[in-house]
Order: sequence, then C-alpha cells, then structure tokens
Amino acid sequence: MIVGELKFVTIAGQPDAAGIGFRRCALTASLLLLAAWDPVSLTVFGVGTAPGVQHTLNGLSFKMFTTPLPQVRPAAITGLSNMGLEVPRAKKPRMGG
Repeated sequence: MIVGELKFVTIAGQPDAAGIGFRRCALTASLLLLAAWDPVSLTVFGVGTAPGVQHTLNGLSFKMFTTPLPQVRPAAITGLSNMGLEVPRAKKPRMGG
C-alpha cells in the first residue's frame, strides 16, 4: 500500500469499487442533508433566543395566548372603564351596505 492512498479491498484481495461508490454516495447524501437543515436550525436558534434578548434589553416579558372574542371584549371594556376611558357602544353593521 502506498502511503496516503486509501484502498478498500474485499476478502479475496480485489478492489471493492462498489463499496467505495456506496460510501461516497452515502457521504454526499449525509452532507447534503446536513446543509439542508442549517436554515431550520438557525431559525429555531433565533426564535429561542429572541425573548431572552428582548427581556435583557428592555426588562419586559410577554406571554402570548388566545382567547375567544366573546371573552376578550367584556374584559377589555372593563379594563378601559377602570382607567376612566369611556367606551362607546358599537352599532351592529347593516348587512349589504
């Protein structure tokens, strides 16, 4: 064997050309898959670190949640009324115009 050259041989001593081709194909496929996941990993990293950075910079934390509008509207009107803001009654829209 020459120094610096890598040969794959079968038990019979013949070069294993099919094994080399398979190994190259597997290596290429794995490298392509790793490269394809890079944008996903960067996005996950950015989404995960953004709240921590914002909290460090401005000292505010937020929690997002969803609640149906029939529950939110009375709470919002009560909160505005407690602050002394007058909330006018909304008129129901006319259909078709």
